Amino acid sequence: MLLRIFNRFQTTNQLLLLVSKRKISIKINDQSLINNEQRIDIAIFGGGIIGTSIGYFIKDNASINLGVTVFEKDPCYTRASTTLSVGGIRQQFSLPENIQMSLFTAKFLQNIQQLSILDQPIPDVAYQQKGYLTLADSQQMKILKENFLVQKKFGASLDWLNNEQLTQKFPWINCNGIDAGVFGTRNEGWFDPYRLLMAIKHKAKFLGVQFVHANVVGFHHQRDDRKKCQKVIVQYPDGNQIQIKFDIGVVCTGYDSKQLAKYLGYEQRQINLPIEPRKRYVFVFDCRNFDQNQSSIDCENHFPFLIDKSGVYCRREGRSNFICGRSPPTLVEEPEIDNLDVDYSYFDQFIHPILAERIPCFEALKIKSAWAGFYDYNHFDQNPIIGRDPFYSNIYWAAGFSGHGIQMGPAIGNAMMELILNNRFETINLDRFGWPRILENRPLKEQNIY
Repeated sequence: MLLRIFNRFQTTNQLLLLVSKRKISIKINDQSLINNEQRIDIAIFGGGIIGTSIGYFIKDNASINLGVTVFEKDPCYTRASTTLSVGGIRQQFSLPENIQMSLFTAKFLQNIQQLSILDQPIPDVAYQQKGYLTLADSQQMKILKENFLVQKKFGASLDWLNNEQLTQKFPWINCNGIDAGVFGTRNEGWFDPYRLLMAIKHKAKFLGVQFVHANVVGFHHQRDDRKKCQKVIVQYPDGNQIQIKFDIGVVCTGYDSKQLAKYLGYEQRQINLPIEPRKRYVFVFDCRNFDQNQSSIDCENHFPFLIDKSGVYCRREGRSNFICGRSPPTLVEEPEIDNLDVDYSYFDQFIHPILAERIPCFEALKIKSAWAGFYDYNHFDQNPIIGRDPFYSNIYWAAGFSGHGIQMGPAIGNAMMELILNNRFETINLDRFGWPRILENRPLKEQNIY
């Protein structure tokens, strides 16, 4: 079996010698079913940015013809966290791992031509390197400074700006009550999440990754520690259910991950996976007066991804449109998660007053549209769970990104490829994000959650 081979040999070059005489790849598509006698090498549960990136990096780097299949219940991504995000990318985190993952993705975006297919045009993901600007008052400045030093140490290109420097560089911002800010001069900004997902998916399919429209509805497994779980039950859109054998499974189902943990028997083990959906609103507004009031400044090219001291964020979207939102600071403000309806009063109550104070011409604006999406929120420490399952030696996890999955997707794809193929993290050491910290109640807090 492939997993036993993986456990004995550390490199795919060694694997190649052992599997050259046997066929280990099978073809699947949305129109065909898999019978119970067939099996797949690597099954990826969840086809958002995380699962798709994992599939792409494995197929792009494996020196043997591994059969990689991604199961996704929503192939149009109508409710996916990936496509409903605002596409920000920043290195302004407090943990080195998060800084390094964001830098990896920034480099990936700058070399997007690697996703080109034959003579087709280079994918355009609308990557805008216009920087993040994080503001802090006197009480927040100490933490901002500490994080800034860590970020610089791990390679982030940032400037520290005092109140006077902020006012000079961003004259349209009201800096009253602001003591300092950190501005990303390179590798920060935003991109189009859907375009990036499609670019990676198309290249993954070109390399041989199979994408199947099906929902995971159960596993067949043994409860003894360190046993293997090698049978998954999936349901197709027509309601037909089928059991599929696999050698390695990767759970990256985002805010639905708790359900898969249940299928894997976590409730019987009295383990509560700390990942849950959190609803976030994104509002799009028009403020045509902004450029008119700043006629002497090229605001279109110099408006950053602004993070106010309150947590309200805002960035440019085209000529006169802006995108904004806010993560609720308390559980009391958390929206209900039974639907994806938008509560426009949330903007009026918790966002617009802050925007209007920080950028005075935003007092007069017009809401044009809005949407809502779910984060896969890790309420334990707001950091992802990445690595091997604590009970099944052939199951891996990559979930709980708490809103940062879109900017870490390529880095996670690369990291999981290394762990699965080479049995260790190589580019970025993500061991601290593994299951042990959850089971041993050792939170690894990220301070910069927006």
